[in-house]
Parts: sequence; C-alpha cells; structure tokens
Amino acid sequence: ILQFDGTDETIKITIVATSIKLPIYVAEPVVDLRCCVYGKLYRKKVVIKNRGKISFKAHVKPPPELADFVEFNPDMGFIQPNVDFEMQMKFRPTEDIMKSCGKYAIPGLQALAVPMLVTVPEQALPVYYTLFARLTTGRVTFEQPVINFGDCYVTQSYRKAIKMKNES
Repeated sequence: ILQFDGTDETIKITIVATSIKLPIYVAEPVVDLRCCVYGKLYRKKVVIKNRGKISFKAHVKPPPELADFVEFNPDMGFIQPNVDFEMQMKFRPTEDIMKSCGKYAIPGLQALAVPMLVTVPEQALPVYYTLFARLTTGRVTFEQPVINFGDCYVTQSYRKAIKMKNES
C-alpha cells in the first residue's frame, strides 16, 4: 500500500515474483580465515560449483584495495556441470591492510569483512562471497628478558617462573 502526504488516497500494489538459483555459486558464502598474523601467508581453497547443464567461465578478481594482499591461482577457469572447481587463495596481510581496506573494517574488532566478486560473463548476476579475517600482531614480550638458571647439572632439572604478555 502506497500513501502520499497531503492526500487520503492510497494505492494498493501487488507484486508477484519468482526466483531461480544461479548456476554458478561459491560453496562457502563466508570464507573465514580466522585469526591472521601480519606478515604471514595464509591459504584457503575457494570452491566454485556449477549446478547448471553447461560449462561456464568464471573469473575472480579481488577489490583494488585488497590487490596487494590477496592472490588467486588460477584466477580464471571453466566450471564444468556438477563438478567442483577449486581456486587457491593466498592471503598475506601486512600492517598497511587496515589503511588500504579501512572501509571493510569491523569497528571494535581488528577484523575485515571484504565482499569478493566472481564474474561469470554468461550469467546475469555476479556471484559474491565474503572474505573474513581477524588480524593481529604476533608480538609476545617477556617480563624478564634474560632467565638465569645458575649452575645446571646434567642429571638434574630446574625450573623458573616466567611471565609473558601477548601484545595483540
């Protein structure tokens, strides 16, 4: 029902629609890399499926802000009917990633949720999935930088209490 300001007239509109499932889709709508340390390399398979009856060409390209941090191998392929197509995604975050991809950052968390696009030229709609990663440093500090056990003999054991702090 539509109503307009300044008038008592209403218009009733009925919309009927049907939808179909797209032939090409990503098996995991959210690719969760969990906790990632800056400067380390992470790999994940992105599985693209085809529920259609013909093969389709698919191309994956990360958003420009993420281009320095994400790579796909292969980045293009032909997905055969009822066959899984695996693309290897490499993710190497650096401390600059939050500056580059700030609009995808989740406030309050040191995390990113980036919409990724799979382009299928023969399909009317593109396929989206989300790359999710929590980012952290790998820094650990010790309260005492040096631990002195004193004289240690071969057949004896010694222990010292240490305190360490996770800087992330």
